[in-house]
Amino acid sequence: MDREFKYDAFISYRHTDLDKYVAENLHKVLETYELPKNLKEKLGINGRTIKRVFRDQDELPLSSNLEDPIVDALNQSKYLIVICSPRLKESLWCRKEIETFKKIRGRKNIFCVLIEGEPEDSFPEEVLFEEKIVTDRNGKKKKEKEYFEPLAADVRGIDKKDILKKIKQEKLRLVAPMYNLDYDDLKQRHRQRRIKRIITTSIIASFAFFLIALYSVLTLLKISSQQKILKLHQAQALVTESKSYLKKDSKYKAVDAAYSALTKFKGVKMPYTADAEYALTESLGVYNAGVSYKSTNELNTKGVVDFVKVSSDEKYALTIDEAEEITLWDLKKVKKIKSFSDISTFTLSEEDFTFIGVDKFAYINKKGDVKVVSTRNGKVLHTFNKKNITISLSSDENGKYIAINNENTLSLYSSDKYELLGEYKLEGKLEFAEQMQFTLDSTNLVAFASKENLDIENSVKSTVYVFNTKDLDLKDSFVVDTEYFENIIDYNGVVYILGNRTVSFKTSMLLLAYDYKNNKVNYTKIFPDGWGKIITRTSYKEANNLALVHGNVVDILNPSNGDISQSFTVSSDVIGIFTSNVSDVYLVFTSDGTANFLNLKERENFKYPGLFELNLSTYTDVEHAGDAYLLIPKYENRVVLYEQNSNKKIEEVKNKYEIVSDQGISLLDYDKLKKKYNIKKKNLVKRMLYVDNKKYLVISYSDKSAAIYNAKTKEFINM
Repeated sequence: MDREFKYDAFISYRHTDLDKYVAENLHKVLETYELPKNLKEKLGINGRTIKRVFRDQDELPLSSNLEDPIVDALNQSKYLIVICSPRLKESLWCRKEIETFKKIRGRKNIFCVLIEGEPEDSFPEEVLFEEKIVTDRNGKKKKEKEYFEPLAADVRGIDKKDILKKIKQEKLRLVAPMYNLDYDDLKQRHRQRRIKRIITTSIIASFAFFLIALYSVLTLLKISSQQKILKLHQAQALVTESKSYLKKDSKYKAVDAAYSALTKFKGVKMPYTADAEYALTESLGVYNAGVSYKSTNELNTKGVVDFVKVSSDEKYALTIDEAEEITLWDLKKVKKIKSFSDISTFTLSEEDFTFIGVDKFAYINKKGDVKVVSTRNGKVLHTFNKKNITISLSSDENGKYIAINNENTLSLYSSDKYELLGEYKLEGKLEFAEQMQFTLDSTNLVAFASKENLDIENSVKSTVYVFNTKDLDLKDSFVVDTEYFENIIDYNGVVYILGNRTVSFKTSMLLLAYDYKNNKVNYTKIFPDGWGKIITRTSYKEANNLALVHGNVVDILNPSNGDISQSFTVSSDVIGIFTSNVSDVYLVFTSDGTANFLNLKERENFKYPGLFELNLSTYTDVEHAGDAYLLIPKYENRVVLYEQNSNKKIEEVKNKYEIVSDQGISLLDYDKLKKKYNIKKKNLVKRMLYVDNKKYLVISYSDKSAAIYNAKTKEFINM
């Protein structure tokens, strides 16, 4: 006989925003779930299917042992549900919960719910691996890790609303094994129950529709006289919608809504309103004469945008989105040239596509082949058919070469005739990392290689390879104590390599300066407690510095020794940093839509009020494109183009106009005229004047209204 448990399930999760949101909603979904009636009768279940689910409400303090209430709850729980995200691995508390439950109930009663990131980044080792003792050929016993495929439900989505929808869809994947049911069978039974409900509902709805139709006919007669008011309300709603789109930096939707308010909406002619005209002029930027950067256009994609790249001549852009499309854009016309739907977003990275000079680009398709495409018309010019899956590719600044990485083999081709110039193959289990970079003079290619490592206690040592680009001969190689290569730049004949490493859950950054002209490492610098994202250089000729970005911090470094000279903290994570060629200033964009200017000479971090009007709440990336900036809003199917908001068609009118005359009315006459004309809103009168040879009296008020009176009859005409 099965043991009785106090809780059907125990939910383990990190107490961060998204993880907590999923845990709370999963808790509600499970506790309100009901098995189909025939299954409940078959299993002998009375009342609710899942009676109680345990979820600790607060983040408990870290200690060497779990608190007694938690251990007791784990003992009293039949199943453990782990909410998996990249943040879970950072929680020692959650990992202890998993380890404790494994000892009590075993791993077969542990289910995973993937909410963000990839499985290898989100599933903890306690779920994936089990230590076991094995005996080798010499009779010695040793520990080995055995991999187990966890039972998991995937609820990843583009936003919380999408995630909640998937939780409701995937709940059966968790419920089925709790009752030893087949998932597909349970799903089919739910479908049958749903069809039955639909049929019943349809009968009721049909009768309801009849009543509604009857009511509608009667109501239509009543509201016909109110159509004008409804149209005015609709026009005002469209005006409000237009203003809302402007605040969301969606200019063309704002224009469309305002235009509909002035013309037709769904085939119905709208009445004229001044508000609609104003909304249209605002959305079109008719009277914009300032220099601020505002949303002027957008690149609309099929799926949520992952990456955007701009060509070196800043005429073209490439976007990759989660609908597995890569799209080529003409930035001057803000127009799509062509889309390709043969990519895979499963292991997508920025190294999966690259511009080749200004007239070509290349990308990796689903098969692992590399396609070269013309930027002029989107025509495929060449295809590199590779036997092994292509990991990444790169091209130099001048567009002379194409480097293709096939895990353990690096191939170099000419970009004009697509001839193989050289090939280098790694021995053993070494594999090339995704990142590789040509030097600015196109004479060298820098690549990296490392072994896979599951030991969290020790950092991985990787090898840096430097090749010449004539025939891919190896010029130099050296070992560095890092495992992740983040960014590479070339500055004054020195390659600066930014890497990251993790040892015992602690991260640190590594900066290496390599003189590729003299084949020597100038220095290696370790920065503790951080994860480097960007290394860039100044463009100002009279300055000499580097900028290292990690999180929301920008450190200014001395290129000769890597020492930090200045450090700036901004409002949120940095998504892009740009330098000026006329002053020692960096422009820094952050994920919350803030633009910061870091003035190194004055040692100050300031914001230029009104210069950048970025109205969205979260951005993920930014690229510079001539006089504009391309920003990717988080979880949106578009890239927003921000340009200086100056209407170039505005011209100064040379004609001179006389100030409107009051035609004989002085301030002393105001009180007399108020009584004579029985003026409305007497206390708000601002100015009075006769017009059209004293035919009419016009009055303006301080509340921005105006009134017209017949000067002969003294009658009120209009307000």
